[in-house]
Amino acid sequence: MVRVACTLRGKRLDGGVYVLLVGVNPFWF
Repeated sequence: MVRVACTLRGKRLDGGVYVLLVGVNPFWF
């Protein structure tokens, strides 16, 4: 999962969606 998070790090939109799926606040960025 961490690897995916790093990959989506550049994409805040996709990263936010991924974070929501994980169950963490999307405002973490």
